[in-house]
Order: sequence, then C-alpha cells, then structure tokens
Amino acid sequence: MSAYTDPPTGDGPPGYAEVETLPTYESTLPDYDPNFQPRLFFFYGTLTNPGLLRPILRLNHTPRLIPARIQGYRIKFWGRYPVAVPRDQSNPDAEGVPPIAGKAFKVTSQRQIMRMQRYASAKYRVGDCQMEVEESGEWKQCDGQMFVWNPDAGEPSDVVHSASDS
Repeated sequence: MSAYTDPPTGDGPPGYAEVETLPTYESTLPDYDPNFQPRLFFFYGTLTNPGLLRPILRLNHTPRLIPARIQGYRIKFWGRYPVAVPRDQSNPDAEGVPPIAGKAFKVTSQRQIMRMQRYASAKYRVGDCQMEVEESGEWKQCDGQMFVWNPDAGEPSDVVHSASDS
C-alpha cells in the first residue's frame, strides 16, 4: 500500500472551484474524433472520488471506478496533492516497493481527457502506464494512461504541505 491511498476531502486542487465553469471551456474542445480509442485511465488522487469526477466529465450518472494499482512509480506531493513520478528502476531500493493503489475508469472521448487535464493543471501530463485492475476478485494486467508529474513544473516534495505551511 502506498503512503497515499485515500483522496483528500473538502476543496481540491486549484482547478476544483472551476469544475462548474467547464461548459464555457467545452466550446474550445474538438468535435467527435472517430479515431479515438476508449482506454482505461488510472487515478490515484482526487479523481478517485466519483462525486468529483462526475461533474468534471459532465456525466449524468456516477462513474464506475474499478480498483486498480500500478508499479514503477512513487508518490510525491505538490502541496497536499499527490503526484506520480517514475521510480528509478536502477536503484536497488526500488525492489519490493509496494504498488500505488488507485482506481481505473474507462475514458470514452478525447473531450473527457481534456476536461480532466484542465482540472489537473499543467503541473501534470498524460502518460502511458501498465496497470492491474481487479475483475471478479482477480488482478488482470492492462495498458492505460494516467496523470504524471510534468517535470517542467519543478520538483515535487517528498512530504505533504498544507495551506497553513505557507
């Protein structure tokens, strides 16, 4: 189990307050892309909260999130928000590090990815990943995508910082 397993409650990252303003942003999103392939997205932070994900994606139902986990990453923090950074595989300490627990969701359009990216901010970028999802009590490996730390945004911290730490 990772050091971070539960999504924070209360307010979210900087884009959280803007969730309700997303319809104005929709006019800049591309039209339907017939070449888009639905894919699983791995969540490990605030997006594991279906009540938050629903308005971001503009769904008319509660999203079905599947238990999932990934290897090869470690959690650091941007303030109090977790960020996934690739783990140094050449480091002998990388052996035996537990997976990061999270949730998976099947994304069905580029528009959904763009809405999530707007919420996540430029501090994160979309990256490919291999994850395991739980189906009928068994873990199945599959390819997907997730938000990882954007190295252009600086170096995240190893510890959580609250707003009162500023």
